[in-house]
Amino acid sequence: MYSIEKFMTQVFPGYKHFKSEIEYLGLPYTDKNKFILNFRAEISNLIAVELMKQGRIIFAPISSWHPMAMKYDLPIDFEYWSRLDEEFIKVSKRLLIIQLPGWDTSKGVNLETEIANHYNIPIEYINPNNYLHDTSIMVLNFLNVGEEQHNDDIM
Repeated sequence: MYSIEKFMTQVFPGYKHFKSEIEYLGLPYTDKNKFILNFRAEISNLIAVELMKQGRIIFAPISSWHPMAMKYDLPIDFEYWSRLDEEFIKVSKRLLIIQLPGWDTSKGVNLETEIANHYNIPIEYINPNNYLHDTSIMVLNFLNVGEEQHNDDIM
């Protein structure tokens, strides 16, 4: 088994003193409804972009892996992704949790929190309403409705 930590230790002998600026972005994801999965992935994208505009270094696993999971029929449950996620969380500066409905009962979010606590990674909770200023634009972008059609619908 090869891990990011083992790689970093081999490549960078002083790795244990390495200070990462990566912030891991977590949110509730798994659902039987594909629309909800896609919507949650889009929320991850939008908030990750807003955080990156602030100059933060964000790793958003849902944004990264959701398209591949959908296209190539990969499992969407946390158990499948947990090993990969742990490797990223343990080298992160902070775990960010988007407080979408169900965040506090999400198996994946709870496990990400446990991993962060195990490695003494600080946790920051994010209210999505602080980043999703115009819900109608967000929904239109999600549905890929063109700006011309959007403007015609309004008038």
